[in-house]
Amino acid sequence: MVEHEHGRRMGRPPLDEVREGERRIQILTVAGRHFQQRGFAAVSLGDIAAEVGVTKAALYHHFQSKDELYTEVLCGTLMRIAAAIGRVTEQSVSTREKLVQLVRIAVFDVPKDADMDSMMRDVAEHLTTEQRERVLRAHRGLEDAYARLMASGIARRELRPFEPRLLAHAFHHLLAAFTGRVGAVTGYQGKLETVETVVELFLHGAGEHGERGKPAPSPAASQVC
Repeated sequence: MVEHEHGRRMGRPPLDEVREGERRIQILTVAGRHFQQRGFAAVSLGDIAAEVGVTKAALYHHFQSKDELYTEVLCGTLMRIAAAIGRVTEQSVSTREKLVQLVRIAVFDVPKDADMDSMMRDVAEHLTTEQRERVLRAHRGLEDAYARLMASGIARRELRPFEPRLLAHAFHHLLAAFTGRVGAVTGYQGKLETVETVVELFLHGAGEHGERGKPAPSPAASQVC
């Protein structure tokens, strides 16, 4: 193993750098939970510093301001979601199974008090133009990941040949209604039948159909005729 002139082995960061990296991750984790639960305005850097166990001055060593920390939290969250969608898309299973996996994550794994819609609304109100653009780029990456999933389903002839971004938008917003705080408040979160229902709603809609695209006549209507 080659060593630097000061004796540290190359390829391995010094211990203080490792600790700084771990502390940064800890700050982001704690801040993410507070922002999701309470929103931007209600959270102070003092709240985050106290839970992490550092001074506010130490917090400023990692993040220059609350809005910068908020930007990092939100961009990181969006990029992790996009990466998860990408991993699911690459699996050699049916499109339906891929959708089931994503809905299951949203319904079972997303914290009950997570509120991404509120966090995105705070972006317009509290962040700078440059920070907003960073968040929008991360959000576009999320949309791109959903669109690639839909394009894959169309190529496999498991989805109808609509515009992939239109399908991505529809699925993303359908899923948002059953995720985090919304799911917790309405009682959907953590229920297996919710997963199947969301996937069926996306793939087949809510109507009862006979011939494709034509509503099946109701028993009462048949009797009248």
